Amino acid sequence: MALKATEICLLGEALGKELAGRRILKASLYGERALFLDLQGKGEGRLALVLDNQEPRAYLADSLPRFKPIEGHFAEIIRKELTNARILSVSSLNEDRILVFSLRVTNAVFKEERRSLVFEMIPRQANLVLLGEDGRILVSHRPGTLQDERPLIRGMHYMAPKKPEVGARIDMDFDVQSYFQHCIALEDELRRKRKKDMFGSLIKGVERKIRQLEKKEERLQEDRRKALEHSQDGRLGELIYTYWDEIPSGATSFEAEGVTISLDPRKTLSQNAESFYKRAKKAKETARYSERFLEEARKEKEELSLALAQLEASDEAGLEAMAKDLGILAGTRPGRKERPFLGSATLPYLVSHEGVSYLFGKNARQNDCLTFLYCTARNHLWFHVMGDSGAHLILKKDGASEEEKFFAAELVLLASKKEEGDVMCAFRKAVAKGSAPGEAKVREFETIHVRKIGEEARKAFEGATRWIPNRS
Repeated sequence: MALKATEICLLGEALGKELAGRRILKASLYGERALFLDLQGKGEGRLALVLDNQEPRAYLADSLPRFKPIEGHFAEIIRKELTNARILSVSSLNEDRILVFSLRVTNAVFKEERRSLVFEMIPRQANLVLLGEDGRILVSHRPGTLQDERPLIRGMHYMAPKKPEVGARIDMDFDVQSYFQHCIALEDELRRKRKKDMFGSLIKGVERKIRQLEKKEERLQEDRRKALEHSQDGRLGELIYTYWDEIPSGATSFEAEGVTISLDPRKTLSQNAESFYKRAKKAKETARYSERFLEEARKEKEELSLALAQLEASDEAGLEAMAKDLGILAGTRPGRKERPFLGSATLPYLVSHEGVSYLFGKNARQNDCLTFLYCTARNHLWFHVMGDSGAHLILKKDGASEEEKFFAAELVLLASKKEEGDVMCAFRKAVAKGSAPGEAKVREFETIHVRKIGEEARKAFEGATRWIPNRS
């Protein structure tokens, strides 16, 4: 639910206390309707302004890892105007559902000027409007036309919307810190929307190919069914020769052994028999080829289904970083003859032991996908053999015990075809992708030495299965 006007007044006071005097290091559109401002100084490192239709929100949160900003006219002007701006104050406008961020910027000739960023936190009409020193509009997220009751066009003076008699309410008792946590909890939905914006056409392209293959399967199954109906027609030819003397000249059909056999009166009996032999042969070939093509279609559909599951489970930032390596770009669709960029070849392996999941890769591509696409939880542990190439392993649990860490070290040695040695253990947040496939850069880690791998680990490793997102 959206905040009411009195709660937005309280929110403005709290933000003003936290933000006054702080500098904006970077202004970026995280999604089509989410502006993130990275802040300098102590406290939360990010101011988020989200233009959600149902619940517009403004809150403070920790900074996010690097991401590719959304481009566009609004984003370009906001980035140009607000980068390095200093926040002077935050207040509500007319005691309405509008926050005004007063800013001081340095223009192109190094002269200080004032700016105002107006956030209209009105459901279904949420908007961000940047004003110049004279109160004229520089840019609006939702620009209007001259025919509008309140035109929001560059160069025109800003007019505030009419204040409603009663504001929308929120179900919780308003507490600023609780409100911030509530907003942060909604960021998973923001990430899903951003992923859809960035890679939606790619996902839809895969879904479209799956639907096409399903229709192809139906056609092939029907072709195979019809072919099988005629695969025994050679028997009809044999019956013609068996009952040759009993078939009247010019007959269009005859009965034999409980079967009615149609004949072409324009052909001789031997020609009719030969037609049945040829039809049976063709039917068997059609059935054989249909079965082969059906199996190929099923395999291709399974690969694309795996690709889709992996795309949906992938970390959006990881997809951006690995788009070139995977052969995909945002806004693209897979071509008809392109091989799936993700599929069975990129699935890691899973060991489940005492309620804990351990995932590992067996080659560079699986390692990359595991560490940088599927398992990117910052506080999960990452394992790799020291000083050599080998498997990546993720222990999918917060606060793993020493026994679980040692068990993971044993598994990663087995996956790397080693019997003993030192294993590095690091938080996933300390691991970055290297320049080569499967390469990782680790900032901080501890070392675990394994002198002898236990039988329990060997048995668990032998029972490893392929991990499929949303299926295991």
